Amino acid sequence: MQGIPTTTSQSDHLIRILPPKENESELLLLEQEVNKLSRPDKLALMERLWEELENDISFNEPPAWHQAILEERCKEWEDGKEIDQNWDEAMQELRAELNIKK
Repeated sequence: MQGIPTTTSQSDHLIRILPPKENESELLLLEQEVNKLSRPDKLALMERLWEELENDISFNEPPAWHQAILEERCKEWEDGKEIDQNWDEAMQELRAELNIKK
C-alpha cells in the first residue's frame, strides 16, 4: 500500500478504525495493515491523514447543524437571554459550578 510506513509491531489484533462501507473487505485489509504498524508509524500516518484532510476544501466547510446553533445563539443574544460576561467571570462561574479551586 502506497504511503503507509512498513515498520511493523507484534500487534495482531484487529481494531475497528473505519466505518463499514461497501468495500468492507478492502477496509479490513487496510485496518490489518495499520494495526501492524509501530506506534510512531501510526502517529506519522495519522499526521499525514490529518494534513490531507486539512487541505481538503470540502472538509473545511462547517456542517449544516453549526449554522442552526449559531442562529439560535444570535437570537438568544438579541432577545437578552444570553449573558454578557467577560472571560474571567465566565471561568469563575464554571469553577464554582464544578467545584474547581484556582
